Amino acid sequence: MLVGGIAIAIVFLLSIILTNSLVVTSYTATPESADRIEEVEDRETAVQQDLTTIATAVRSNTTFSNYNSSLNASLRNYTRYRTRVSGSQSGVYINATLNRTASEGNFTSQTGSSPTNFKSPGGNDNDWTLADGADRVLLFNVTLSNIPSAGVPFSIRVTGATGSTWTLEASRSPPGNDIQVDTSVTSDVCPSGTSDPELNLTAGTCEGGGDNETFTSFVDTLNEPYTIEFRNAQKVNGGKYWLASTGEFPSSYYDPSDYSTFPIVPAVDLTYTGPQTGYNRTIMLENST
Repeated sequence: MLVGGIAIAIVFLLSIILTNSLVVTSYTATPESADRIEEVEDRETAVQQDLTTIATAVRSNTTFSNYNSSLNASLRNYTRYRTRVSGSQSGVYINATLNRTASEGNFTSQTGSSPTNFKSPGGNDNDWTLADGADRVLLFNVTLSNIPSAGVPFSIRVTGATGSTWTLEASRSPPGNDIQVDTSVTSDVCPSGTSDPELNLTAGTCEGGGDNETFTSFVDTLNEPYTIEFRNAQKVNGGKYWLASTGEFPSSYYDPSDYSTFPIVPAVDLTYTGPQTGYNRTIMLENST
């Protein structure tokens, strides 16, 4: 009886310890009231707004190639500041880091000097799709040179959400060596004397040997999402292009090595730890472009 009584007592004590452990775990992992839940949601909304503002500011004040490292540095500075302020007031710890894998967007370019460097990188086609379903185009720059004067012109065609199209054509202007660039809404958009025009297709600018000119870009003409195509790419015997956008980079034209991920829409891993709750979450900064 004595041994049995001791065993029952041990089981009873262990059950008390286990029950208390479960109560404490539940208390520290979840908010204790509806007011607490609302407070956490308000704080998360404020943090997300801050992160979107930071991503937008970094994008406008850094070069394209430095964006990733600059954004991560800014996130580190922000989380240190936010944790220092929140921690002293309410014991809250916040950490945010860029998640490139979860971010939306890709970057591709062709900057070599091969005579075929405007053909599709994977399939080597003359008429091909650079990006399909792109609702954000952060960068689309083209430099043209060595375009022959005869035959159909090289063109870029962008189709918008409703099926409307915007086109840009480039051809040699006989009898001189200038390249004439026209769009479907603006004729002769490049300055005279421009043999190798540099086109910013999102801003609608053409730079060359004379004064810079502007034109109406597809961004100002069409509603997203966009389908971006090259037509008669064999007509470009020299030049370069850079494209950074969301959307699909079709596998029929690209090999996986032809493009790389780039955070057009950044994903940020957010860690929140407070007295009453804690969680890890990945948030998308949709409005940071």
